[in-house]
Amino acid sequence: MARHSTDGVILRVILVTVAFSAAAAGLYLRLHAVRSYSLPPQRAGQMAPLSLVLTVHENPMEEAWAPILGGILPAEKDSQWTWTNARPRLQFRLEESDRWLFCLRFAAVGQVIRAVGPQTVEIAINGTSIKTIPAAEAREYDLRFPVDPKLLKAGMNDVELRIAPVYTATDGVPLGVLLHSVGFVEDR
Repeated sequence: MARHSTDGVILRVILVTVAFSAAAAGLYLRLHAVRSYSLPPQRAGQMAPLSLVLTVHENPMEEAWAPILGGILPAEKDSQWTWTNARPRLQFRLEESDRWLFCLRFAAVGQVIRAVGPQTVEIAINGTSIKTIPAAEAREYDLRFPVDPKLLKAGMNDVELRIAPVYTATDGVPLGVLLHSVGFVEDR
């Protein structure tokens, strides 16, 4: 009989200990609860702006949506830059939007500026001059600006860079600036 009462006491002690532990765990979790927060609503269907930028390191540079009409010399293997002559011309197929930013990244070269003086890079779209950049110092120029939608048309659009003065290399090739990339990005 003494054994049953001892077993009963031990069982009660275990049950009371478990009950107190559960109550303490419940109280602890209420006091130290980790709150979860839901994510704010996301804009459904928002896509990145369309980019039609031709980059020199994509060799060959010519794409169906942006054919080179002339004035851009072939890039050296693995180069991110290539020479232009005085009037590089390209075309870009624009159809998706009427709001575009024109993008141009080029570098004026110190040796050219020392030989011919400060340069200018005039940007013309579909025959209309839209901006002239003075390139008086040897450095990279990174441009991005909106284009008047009235200047653009659905389909192929001509882009011409009019560079003056240019340097004439010893082999007679006119060298303008070093081109990295040129094109359009949708303005959203």
